[in-house]
Amino acid sequence: MKRIGVIVSARMASSRLPGKAMLPLGGMPVIEFLMTRLKASTYFSHVILATTNQADDDVLAQHMNRINVPIFRGDKDDLVSRYLGAADEFQFDTLVRITGDCPFLNGAVLDYFVAECEKKTEFDLATTKGAFPIGLDFELFSTESLRQWHENGNLTAWQREHLTLAYYEKPAKIAQVKPPQAWTKTKQHYTLDTIEDFHFQQSIVKKFQGNPNFSVTDLLSLS
Repeated sequence: MKRIGVIVSARMASSRLPGKAMLPLGGMPVIEFLMTRLKASTYFSHVILATTNQADDDVLAQHMNRINVPIFRGDKDDLVSRYLGAADEFQFDTLVRITGDCPFLNGAVLDYFVAECEKKTEFDLATTKGAFPIGLDFELFSTESLRQWHENGNLTAWQREHLTLAYYEKPAKIAQVKPPQAWTKTKQHYTLDTIEDFHFQQSIVKKFQGNPNFSVTDLLSLS
């Protein structure tokens, strides 16, 4: 793999929980909580936020500027073109996709995922989906493969909005990354989709005295 970039997608508009990226978690907005946890990575010195060019997301972009997180702003609904724009601006050959509604991901697990991907060959998409707990997921793919979907894949609006959906729905080689053996198995999900999810996540952070840098192993041990 060549130059790898980590891109987090987030926006303020949400049908179920508007403004969730800026809700307070551990004394900071959810999106900052996630970015803080990702800083523990030894692979990546910077993580990029890809948000939209809509006025609603000005507050998100301004906050990222305050905490020195690089940003890219692009199409509201076409996440494929937004990711490609970010990849081109920052010259990434390979992309790690993270969604901003997964605040409990961290740098250590990001490093583990990328290291596992480097052991694999001949895949279009590497993913933790179906193997890791929901809300602790990563995906990795080449910029060129995404560009091919963008230019030649006859993507539907739904596939463009859901960045990697075409990899799963069209012929593609998918490699699944398994979790570390030390992880406790759980059916708990850790995505932030509803106000109930938010209250659950607040309760988790309180158990760690507000420290955002607890490990995923310790998180799963609470299940």
